Amino acid sequence: MIIRSFILVSILLSGCSGWSAPKECIIESRSESMSRLVRDQQFAGWSFDGASTSFVFSDLTVDALAGEKPTGVILHIDLLWSPWPGRTPIDPTATNFICRMLILSNGEVGLYGGGGFCWPSTASKEGLMSIGITGSSLSLLEHSAGFKDLLTPAEIVGTLEANRDDAMVPRLRRAASQYVSNRLGAVNWVVGEMSYESLAAR
Repeated sequence: MIIRSFILVSILLSGCSGWSAPKECIIESRSESMSRLVRDQQFAGWSFDGASTSFVFSDLTVDALAGEKPTGVILHIDLLWSPWPGRTPIDPTATNFICRMLILSNGEVGLYGGGGFCWPSTASKEGLMSIGITGSSLSLLEHSAGFKDLLTPAEIVGTLEANRDDAMVPRLRRAASQYVSNRLGAVNWVVGEMSYESLAAR
């Protein structure tokens, strides 16, 4: 498995001063197991489709997803709106992003969904953007028969950084969606009629 209890493997990234999000991204269980997710990130990108900004952080390439019994994590975050520091009243349960996380372990599949609140940076001239996640909630939505859930309920806290890549971000999203459909027998990457509020309930 790629989840280990009491082990932290995080991505050390620079954040924006004044954010309350730590400078490392932590995905961990809020249950008694206190499990934390071990990641081996190979890709970090974001794109804008005219309605929302999508971030994809992946341990797997498109080709690796097509391989036999892939193992890794794909995290997809949709930024719905951006807060203005000093102007946006922030409720403790505020939600400005939704996310889906796909965990693959030797071909077994676990699809998680949730949401939370983050502070995005302004993209640099080179297309670099970061998001500081200050609160979130994730839970298992769908899984294959042999998948063991060690995270639910879980949260993501910390800073993630990505470069703009309008070509690879949608490719990875489509590849992940197709993999989930093939493995679980239905299109589950986009969570049907489940509302943002129910996904982000904390």
